[in-house]
Amino acid sequence: MSHDNGMVYRALFFASPEKYYYHTMSAKFFFIVFMLINQSPVSRAQNNLFDKPVREQLDSIQHVLLNTNNDTLKMSASRDLHFYFSEMDRDTALYFAEQQLLLSQKLHQKLWEASAWESIGYVTQIEGNYPKAYKALSLALKLAEDPNSEKGNWNIKKFAKDNDAHKARFYNLTAIHILFAFLHIGTGNNKEAFESFDKAIKTAEEVKDDVGLIAAYANFGNTCRQFDKSDSAILLTNKALIYLDHSDLKTTNPPYYNFEKGNCLNTLGMIYNQTGDFPAAKKYLKEAELLCLDENSRDALVKIYISFSDVYRKTHQLDSSLYFAQKSLLIANLLGTQVVIKNAYRTMAETYEASGNIGGAFNYLKLEKTLNDSLNNSRQEKVKQYQNLSFGEEIRLLAVEKENLLLQGNIRAYAMLAGIVVFFLIAFILYRNNRIRSKVNKKLETLNLDLADKNTLLDHRNEQNELLLKEIHHRVKNNLEVVSSLLALQSAKIDDPEIHDAMLASQNRVQSMGILHQRLYQSEHLAFIEMKNYFQNLCENILDSYNETERIKVDINMDEIDLDIDTAVPVGLIVNELLTNSLKYAFPNGKKGTIRVSLEKIGRDSLCLKISDNGVGKILHLQPKGTGFGTQLVDLLTRQIDGTLMQEINMGTLISIDFKRAKAI
Repeated sequence: MSHDNGMVYRALFFASPEKYYYHTMSAKFFFIVFMLINQSPVSRAQNNLFDKPVREQLDSIQHVLLNTNNDTLKMSASRDLHFYFSEMDRDTALYFAEQQLLLSQKLHQKLWEASAWESIGYVTQIEGNYPKAYKALSLALKLAEDPNSEKGNWNIKKFAKDNDAHKARFYNLTAIHILFAFLHIGTGNNKEAFESFDKAIKTAEEVKDDVGLIAAYANFGNTCRQFDKSDSAILLTNKALIYLDHSDLKTTNPPYYNFEKGNCLNTLGMIYNQTGDFPAAKKYLKEAELLCLDENSRDALVKIYISFSDVYRKTHQLDSSLYFAQKSLLIANLLGTQVVIKNAYRTMAETYEASGNIGGAFNYLKLEKTLNDSLNNSRQEKVKQYQNLSFGEEIRLLAVEKENLLLQGNIRAYAMLAGIVVFFLIAFILYRNNRIRSKVNKKLETLNLDLADKNTLLDHRNEQNELLLKEIHHRVKNNLEVVSSLLALQSAKIDDPEIHDAMLASQNRVQSMGILHQRLYQSEHLAFIEMKNYFQNLCENILDSYNETERIKVDINMDEIDLDIDTAVPVGLIVNELLTNSLKYAFPNGKKGTIRVSLEKIGRDSLCLKISDNGVGKILHLQPKGTGFGTQLVDLLTRQIDGTLMQEINMGTLISIDFKRAKAI
């Protein structure tokens, strides 16, 4: 997009400026709070400038930080750890950004220093600390605008793949302008915000930075959405999607591609929700959810679920609305950001109110009000600080300039005076040394007590989250048992053998998922399930349902292996289908036999699932018996876990499926 086109989009937004400007401080403040509540996550341009390490790299990066004496390697590791924690733990992300800043200043690495200031501005702006964010971004901008910052930098490939220092500096400038736009929005300076978006687009275009343009257009479009400028928002968001789909990010940086596309689709979903096109809203929100189902996109996922709840509430599907409201609250608590938790409380209150549960609505409104009062007091003070910051900074610079002129004219007198001051200062320091140590010790004791209190609070919060997850799995298990019981009641009244078998198969599929959720809420680890014990329970249940416990034996010969819930569900359904198939067809005419089930490691990250029997054997390429639904389901589930299915017919039938596993933590 050219600079002129950017002005056209801005003109669309400011078509009715009186709607968005307020003449009193009170009204302006509440406008700021509204923007912060509705603001989606800030997406950061990724041109190697913000390459984010994955979990598998975390141990090696931490090892470098702890075991090397090389400051350049420590600086690089601190930067990597900032980006790793930037969405999961912002306090930790801020700490590593500050470590990068100290090391870059020590080593005189200007682009690294600009990157560190930008990272500090990113975190503090999201947390609502506008004065600190303004100072950090101003220092970042000063460094990034200076062409001399391109000289003498170590490992430019960290910022630009082609090792071009000029492009690296402009990539950083684009990111800084985007963050300034959000800072201006948060403080009510809307005109300056749109000028910053224009600067970001112009800067990215100057070096043909498609990735920077993606971030600029995506954030620009979402901002227009917040002001109910739907046409501008759709144009800008689709522009971002066009650049995204024409880039190579899908193959070179899949996590960022998913995060950015998820944000864009979420924006489109919220736009169509605002305009009343609910089918389109659901379509885009579902696509966004699939792209944001990882721990690095929790902020975006909360907003997606809040939007889902709002759509279902408006269409009077209150059970679905409550389901997504509860999911948003669960993830908001895991994220721990007060603004996000407050929004989830409000969604719960609105959903309960719509369903007639006035008591539940009132409780969540009280929780929202408590958080809202705390946030309002904090933000009001920080906005006032920000509004006075620019003027105060100018006064400070004038005072510094005047002081420098005076120093130049009286340097000798100051030198003599400094010598005298140093002499007395040394004596004073010696005298005060013991008292200072005492005060420091007292402060350390206070800090230790504060840290202990915070740890206690975190333990309590973790216990609450764990209890909530267990309750969710328990309820899911109970609901699946109800479905299984209904299927059993229905099948008892059916005389047709084929329909009866189909109902029994469906009942077993539901029970296989119910057993899995039962194992989850009974275990200590809520994210992974031990598969050997699960297989034993599953096989016993299936044999019992077909009354084959005496004639058919099941041998489960495997070590204990943990699988994540997203892999365990399809694996359990596959075992259910193949075991049921062997019971029905492998041992005709009352023949006895054995079915073997195993799950074993093959290599570092791969597993092999095997189900075999010593029955009559399957004839390859023969039309499946029955409806063939079970065979189709096994093929579909195998593709879901990215597996490869192989069959071997030799004294029975052997089915093996190789697939990769997610690591348990």
